[in-house]
Amino acid sequence: DVLRTLDILALPVLWGEGTSNAVLEAMSLGRPVVVSDDGGMRDVVVDGQTGLVVEKGSQSALEKALKRLIEDADLRRRLGRSGQKWVEQHHSMQAMVDTFLYWTQKATTCRGLPNDTNRTEDIRNRYHEK
Repeated sequence: DVLRTLDILALPVLWGEGTSNAVLEAMSLGRPVVVSDDGGMRDVVVDGQTGLVVEKGSQSALEKALKRLIEDADLRRRLGRSGQKWVEQHHSMQAMVDTFLYWTQKATTCRGLPNDTNRTEDIRNRYHEK
């Protein structure tokens, strides 16, 4: 509920943050994000495409990025939509189920276990029907 009230989420971490759930949640709600160039955020936020990335520890870079978003409504909307699409493609429940099933199928094949492709497809289809 708190994230829904925000226009922009900034997470300027100074230490090795992994992939932040707060950033993913804000992106899933279509909110533009500003993150520092550190840790797992590099895998999620592409500067100028799915959010803005600033130099870690640079207050002036953070201020500049926030000012840019505050003053440019079109940029806020574009980054918000792009980030939302990225989360839907890579972190939605459907994407997670597909990834889990893919790696489960791979693991069974690598271990020489029977690979029941029909069963995997049945699980995937039943999930996606919901």
